[in-house]
Amino acid sequence: EGTLVNHTHAFSAQLRPFLEEVKEQILQSSVVHFDETGMRVENKTQWLHTASTPEVTFQHIHEKRGKEAMDAGEILPSFSGIAMHDGWKPYDVYTDCRHVLCNAHLLR
Repeated sequence: EGTLVNHTHAFSAQLRPFLEEVKEQILQSSVVHFDETGMRVENKTQWLHTASTPEVTFQHIHEKRGKEAMDAGEILPSFSGIAMHDGWKPYDVYTDCRHVLCNAHLLR
């Protein structure tokens, strides 16, 4: 592999502890906003999944939009606070949290 790819892998490994801390902060939050939006990556639709609080945001890209991708983010399966989102049906699978509708989506 080339130098740029090697640097990217090394940087990614260095970021892992930081990302785990971000996930932990989100899991400890009382209210978290969840959203997903489609985007094109290498001519394929991928989904950018976001979990955010006023202090931190975690994002990951996945080829799927639903539960499989949400599980891969490693937040919703363990979250027990208030999950604010657009009311999309797959969120209902997560029963350990309380679901509320995002007003921004309601106003659209």
